[in-house]
Amino acid sequence: MNFGLFKVFFLGVLSILLAGKIHAQSNGDPQRVDYKVGFLGVPCHPEVEWNAANLQRMKDLGFNVLQLNIAWGYRPNDEALNLEDVIDLPAQLARTAGDKNREKMRTPERIALRSEKIHHRIEISRKMGFRTMFHFGAPNVLYPPESPGAHGVILDQCISDEATLSRYVYLLKAFHAKFPRVDDLLCYTYDQNAWLCNEAGACPKCHGVPLPGRVTKFINTLARTWRELNHKGTLFWEPWELSAGQTYKCVDLLDPTCVGLSLHSNIAEVQIASPADRWFKNILTKAAERNIPVLGELWTGSPTEEMEPYLHIAIPLATLRALRAVNEAGKLKGIKEYYGNVPDQEDPNLRMTGLFFKNPGIREEEGLAQLAKPYGAAAEGLGNSGD
Repeated sequence: MNFGLFKVFFLGVLSILLAGKIHAQSNGDPQRVDYKVGFLGVPCHPEVEWNAANLQRMKDLGFNVLQLNIAWGYRPNDEALNLEDVIDLPAQLARTAGDKNREKMRTPERIALRSEKIHHRIEISRKMGFRTMFHFGAPNVLYPPESPGAHGVILDQCISDEATLSRYVYLLKAFHAKFPRVDDLLCYTYDQNAWLCNEAGACPKCHGVPLPGRVTKFINTLARTWRELNHKGTLFWEPWELSAGQTYKCVDLLDPTCVGLSLHSNIAEVQIASPADRWFKNILTKAAERNIPVLGELWTGSPTEEMEPYLHIAIPLATLRALRAVNEAGKLKGIKEYYGNVPDQEDPNLRMTGLFFKNPGIREEEGLAQLAKPYGAAAEGLGNSGD
């Protein structure tokens, strides 16, 4: 047989066998994740009560972890965004340029009010059986950030500076002492009033040093500190704003004994129409090889960043398909809401998420039929996914 034809024949047979194997795997039981993470309020509608009724609704839907703060860049309702927002710093640690420019934001009174909110949310969450997570950006720098290196700008907190590492070790210890019942942390290193130096910029410590080595040293230090403070806690890192190649390299350098990843389900953003892209699947594969736990982020309810300020865009079938795509993309520790939840309003998307949490293998027709039951006579025909 001609070698070229044999090669084509062999590859064809191999592809058929692999396709059969993949098909067989997809017919198995879908994975059931450990963490189902939600939180109350969304940036454009932050005034959602942290009360027993709302938490019971979240619990009934299947959520078992609650993020304690909305943590959005423009600080809706003065929600905590950084560790410094809830921790009183000693004078020797509070005198960076960024802190001087944020003195009005970090008054003792405002720190106390934010802390009171967090304490209340921890108490009611733990009372109702939820695990808790605090979300913050670090290193907290002068914001909005100028492009590092532009016009000779050097950040007031640089992750290559040992003083910055020491400052955040102190902050985590102070945070744990103040909020000992927080289980896990979620850290952004870009956005959330955080920023990193450009390796082509003016910072003498970072110039010419590739970002993956710098940022993973910072994250590993934070995660090891948190694990020492809380033996059952994990620091999840969100590598937002990094390139696909940078994130792949970072996974190789993270400490799998204490670091987790929280990932947008698309390299560009969370997108309802494009969940679980090739980058997301690649990262899950690499993380699984190193036993790094991963949370997959998507919209679990009607409010989304794509549609804000609208809260009632009902797309339950698209929600189910997104949940299924993320869940089937690779090994996950959990599924996490990215934008926020409003459980005290009727939300078919959020109810569909609850149906998925209870049965990750639910068929579309079955999901729509169950979803439509509360609508009585108007439910007829809604169980057809072709409608």
